[in-house]
Amino acid sequence: MDIRKKTSFFVSGRSWYFFHGGSTLLTILILTVHFSPLKIYVKTRIMDPILFNVREYLGQTPKITDRLKIFALDDSTFSFLGGPRLTPEDLSRLLTNMSQSKPRAIIIDGLLSDTPTGNLSPLQEIPQKAPQVITGSYITPHKIRFREDLNIDTDPFQLSTYLDPSLDPLDLELPIDKRLDWYVYGHSKAYDGLFKAQGHITYNDDGTISPFYMLSPDTVLPHISLHSASSVFIGKKSLSINDVDIPLTATGRVIINHRPPLDFYNRTKSLRYLIERARDGVPEDQINEGDIVLILLAFATGNTDFHEGSPFGQIPGGLIIASMISNIDQNQWITPWEITPIAIIVMAIFGTILGIHASVSGFWLGLIGTPILYIGLSIYLFSYHAIQLEWFLPSSIFFINGLVYFAHNRLQDEIKLISMERNYYSEKALRLEEANKIAKLEGYLALGKAVQKLLLPKKMKGKIDNIIYQMLYQPHLKMAGDWFYIWDVSEDEKRFFIGDVMGKGPSAAIPVASIMSILKECEKRNLDMMSTLQLINNRLIELFDYHITTTVATASVHRDGRVDLVNCGSPGWFLYQSKGTQFIMMRSSPLGISETIQSVHQRIQLEHDQLLFTFTDGYIEGSRSIRRFMRNLDRDRNFLPNIEYINEKLQSISEIEQIEDDQSLITIQSA
Repeated sequence: MDIRKKTSFFVSGRSWYFFHGGSTLLTILILTVHFSPLKIYVKTRIMDPILFNVREYLGQTPKITDRLKIFALDDSTFSFLGGPRLTPEDLSRLLTNMSQSKPRAIIIDGLLSDTPTGNLSPLQEIPQKAPQVITGSYITPHKIRFREDLNIDTDPFQLSTYLDPSLDPLDLELPIDKRLDWYVYGHSKAYDGLFKAQGHITYNDDGTISPFYMLSPDTVLPHISLHSASSVFIGKKSLSINDVDIPLTATGRVIINHRPPLDFYNRTKSLRYLIERARDGVPEDQINEGDIVLILLAFATGNTDFHEGSPFGQIPGGLIIASMISNIDQNQWITPWEITPIAIIVMAIFGTILGIHASVSGFWLGLIGTPILYIGLSIYLFSYHAIQLEWFLPSSIFFINGLVYFAHNRLQDEIKLISMERNYYSEKALRLEEANKIAKLEGYLALGKAVQKLLLPKKMKGKIDNIIYQMLYQPHLKMAGDWFYIWDVSEDEKRFFIGDVMGKGPSAAIPVASIMSILKECEKRNLDMMSTLQLINNRLIELFDYHITTTVATASVHRDGRVDLVNCGSPGWFLYQSKGTQFIMMRSSPLGISETIQSVHQRIQLEHDQLLFTFTDGYIEGSRSIRRFMRNLDRDRNFLPNIEYINEKLQSISEIEQIEDDQSLITIQSA
């Protein structure tokens, strides 16, 4: 039979195929995220807030054009008018008074879809006295009942209005968002023919604006902000605004160049005072010739349309229009560098090379430094050159690939080294194992017999009047550091000590012998409990220079049932009673660690049918094991347990944890 020795997955080299395949799948996954709707979430929730806010922190945010004048129907105006709507008279007077200052455009951020009431005749003066008014519109694929859509046969909706006369619409290669056969809704029919043009006021989830929506091969719906430009021209592959080709995304959209909302709030003025001046026939002095006026009709509390995808948090939709108007007037556009797929692949390869070939110090320097440089480059380009370079996905694939391959390399090297050492030492260990086992066992048994007389009192049980005490000691194959001591203070008081010295074998036997000697000295000198513990602590430090410590749990038992407990690093005491076991938690530190003892004191009154006990950590360790032991002990409360019963319950937990240590237990019971 051909029996072949199994080879490690890493040592054989098969792991490389697994990791290369995983890296490829991860790169494909990151690319999939880039081309999926998740990209919008990554861009608007992670990248854009960082880029825009850092740019603002650096003081590189473009200023708002001085020609933009923003007036809002705010709470003051709402209260002044008694509602959120302007009457036909006020609307006509307001627009007429504004137009006398000869602004380039008056843009109303609203649909004016409510049918006006009252005297409508003043509205007829708007085309002659305010010919540059633009209103908003809304586009939907479904027809809205009880509403009439806009007439899109006028010039502002014709593609030919914006297209180069020499260019056939069929030759147009500029991407335009298609909304074929969609319905366009805007102002009430009462306003038909009163305004210069309409434009859509929608924005996209990815932080962009669609300059145009194509409604049919011959008709388009421009964004409302485009009407603030002196000229808008659609070329074969480009869009020109104010005779400048503007940067577009691959889908033909414009990135919104946001400003902090506070910048706009400081520039926004209430419509109330303009309405008052219009009513009084006072010429408007807030508007200059060539200005662009933006009227925000939905700016009162509870009446504002907030956009949640802004890098500065929630922002009124009208302020996005204000940003677009400022961009148009000052030619302040963000240029997208759409190289993210290439950057993802390059950074994935670079991360792989770094993880495989770099030294430890070089790897960590490259793993941390490269994303920082890439992100820093993106922030620099965005802040100082208005270039948007996506950084999150390329940096993520670089970091993950580099870390995974570095971990694989280090793990493979360690496994090979361990395999070589294991083969060497296994042969050597086989020859010495049996001899060492026999020698160690004999030595520990001899040491255990010699030291056992020091560890255990002559009597392991006894009583003080009606108080019964019992002790139990179970040695392990290796002699450890558990110890007991009983001190007869008087006929009315006994002191019990139980502890565990750190270490095993001779390293534990010598400190135990020292502790027994110290306790006998303290007993002869009739020291109190704290002086005794302080002397043990000082002697351990003096003899072993902080290298040996011991836990100590003491109980001073009086004939009347008073028990004074002191704990120094032991698990604590347990009080068994009819209503359940109580864990007397006494967090403290062992002796021998510091010159100052960190102990916990507590006095209890031991009542009839109560059992006080504690044990060393040879049974169980940790709060979880203690809780499991207490639940096990409390299952049967029909009788007062003895030391054998408690030992049995502790052993059931100890067998699970497989602790190799001596086990010591003491119980104090009021009969």
